Amino acid sequence: MPQLSPQATRSLHANTPLLAALLPTCKNLNSARNELRWIREHVWSSTLAPQFQNIPEAKDNDEKSKNALLHRLCSLRGRGYPLQYILGTQPFGQLEIKCRPGVLIPRPETEAWTMHLADIVRKTWRAGKVKKDNDIESNLRILDLCTGSGCIALLLYSILNRKFPKMHVRGLDIEPRAVSLAKENLAYNIERGSLRQRNANAVSFEETNIFSTDWLVPVLEQAGLINNLRFKQSELKRGAVDILVSNPPYISQEGFDRDTEPSVRDHEPRLALVPEPSADNSPYATVLPEDVFYARILDVAKVLQPRFVVLEVGDLAQAVRVVQMARERCRNAKEAEIWRDWPDMKPSEGEPESVDVAGVTVPVRGGGNGRAVFLR
Repeated sequence: MPQLSPQATRSLHANTPLLAALLPTCKNLNSARNELRWIREHVWSSTLAPQFQNIPEAKDNDEKSKNALLHRLCSLRGRGYPLQYILGTQPFGQLEIKCRPGVLIPRPETEAWTMHLADIVRKTWRAGKVKKDNDIESNLRILDLCTGSGCIALLLYSILNRKFPKMHVRGLDIEPRAVSLAKENLAYNIERGSLRQRNANAVSFEETNIFSTDWLVPVLEQAGLINNLRFKQSELKRGAVDILVSNPPYISQEGFDRDTEPSVRDHEPRLALVPEPSADNSPYATVLPEDVFYARILDVAKVLQPRFVVLEVGDLAQAVRVVQMARERCRNAKEAEIWRDWPDMKPSEGEPESVDVAGVTVPVRGGGNGRAVFLR
């Protein structure tokens, strides 16, 4: 058995209480070691999330204070506090997305379907499968509903803006903290050099309740589809936006209480995860509570008539329900697919490659759990 050097022995003993503090959340030692390394690096480089930069232990730059802060953060993380809220950022494609309490943390599965969508968009236009009307070759319009941190909108822009130099991406969210953080993420990634905004209006984020109708009028007017403030369905043409994406609240109240991890349940914003119950007189009162956002977004898609729609979902069963709703509400959608967590991977043994939705065979792409519905 090899003998540890004195330095390695001291390091092991010094790290033992920190690793022990992290293990209740990290589950295994390798994960705990990685998280300890990341937290230590941020502590010693003073790049922690803003809420930890003004606490007493962070104000002094001596070794004792740094170690005290390290112990405090490891203990906090071990009690389920999200790592991204401690470090302050989460990688998302080539971007760094700032994370803050009150705004949902970006997930790797969301990153995977966003990049898969961008690849489809590039291949579709490259193959000439979309008519180049209205200067679409450069004027791509993307609408991101329930944008949160802005991660989807910003990643799509960063990947596609070279192909579509006049593209415009607009993100909407009801939560002011989310809109503020999305704007901050735009500025932050421009400053880092990982995102180039070709003009001041290329990417925008706004506070909006998507269940209202007021915000739809400017979208239609901007697209040149209506000329007055009272739009009529008969006046609309295809393409007020080209791509509509959303990662909306999609967890039932029971599922939130029963199935979510404590770190999510105790620390991430409920508003971004659980839809509010519909009023009895709402047009969505008969829809399952966890599906109400999909019903609304599909009604919006019927008005805006995008070329592509991608909606993140919670599982395969919900994906099937969303496809069924899309067939009922958006009859112009010619094609539907369900994407799993990793849409570019081959499905594992036992994962079906298609599902039946009311007598129609719908492809299921990739491996993992049901994660997104794609409509074309």
